[in-house]
Amino acid sequence: MTLLILIAVLVTETFWTQISELRRHQYIVSYADKWQALFDKNNSLNPWLVMAIVLAPPLILVAVLIEGQQGVIGSLFELVLSLLVVTWCLGPQSLAVYYQSLTRSNSEDTETEDSEQQGGQQQAEALFDYVHQAYFGVIIWFVLLGPVAALAYRMVATLASRSSVTTNDSINNDDEADASEYEEVPNSNRLWQTVYYVVDWIPSRLTCLMFMLTGNFSKGLSAVRQGLFDAEYDNSQLVQEAGLSSLTLDNESDYLSEARQLTERSLLLLMVLVALVSFFQF
Repeated sequence: MTLLILIAVLVTETFWTQISELRRHQYIVSYADKWQALFDKNNSLNPWLVMAIVLAPPLILVAVLIEGQQGVIGSLFELVLSLLVVTWCLGPQSLAVYYQSLTRSNSEDTETEDSEQQGGQQQAEALFDYVHQAYFGVIIWFVLLGPVAALAYRMVATLASRSSVTTNDSINNDDEADASEYEEVPNSNRLWQTVYYVVDWIPSRLTCLMFMLTGNFSKGLSAVRQGLFDAEYDNSQLVQEAGLSSLTLDNESDYLSEARQLTERSLLLLMVLVALVSFFQF
């Protein structure tokens, strides 16, 4: 069933680009803010308890709906619900839509050949980072632990991203920021980022492996060798380095188009591996 759901999800992503309009991950932020305000108006509760209060209701609801079904109708309901959950957790933009936005941005910002190459590298890194967060992270956790894990990953990633923006804004408000300002950042913000780093550690390494296996393996491995098993190495930076180093480029290659081909091959390889695992389990 896992393979069938992933095939249906990726086919939908490929042929229905308007699906991006149906994904509203900002609903996660709105829900978290309202739900937290209901139980912790004064921000006095333990941040771990607040996180549990935010995550538990939707995850428990999805788990009960999926696991509590029996018979043919129940299996069909489980299949449809899992498909909806995983499809919504991807993105928010489809790969085609995000790639088009990067292409337009790259063409508008480049003026010279050097700036075009530098811009292409930056856009390629942005594509690698986005594809990992939008696709690989969700798919990997879905394959490992099911749709509940995929939803948990999306919620943590979205709230960590919001917390990151809030943290940066609070620090950049004053040009003379010092270490004391970092201490004023709410503990809940740092906690979301820390938890996201933990839940993204395994998927980010597997994403790097997919990039290396479908690209220049030796060059990619040499670029990420030190950070691959480092518990403190930034996951996003590791994914970008692995993707950029795994590209097979020549003098006429375009960084962004090569990066998209690499990400598509990596997604295909991941599907093949899931198919093999499903076959041997069967």
